[in-house]
Amino acid sequence: MTPAGLRQLQDLRRSLLHPPRQLRPQHTSEPATHSTQTVTATA
Repeated sequence: MTPAGLRQLQDLRRSLLHPPRQLRPQHTSEPATHSTQTVTATA
C-alpha cells in the first residue's frame, strides 16, 4: 500500500475513533425561550 493510502486510512480511523467536538455546546440549563416552529415540505 502506498504512503498516501496508509495516511488516508490513519486519518479515517482517527476520525471514527475521535469524532470532532461540537462547535457550539448545547446548554441544558438555559430557559426555553425559543418558540417551536413546525416545518413542512411538499414535493
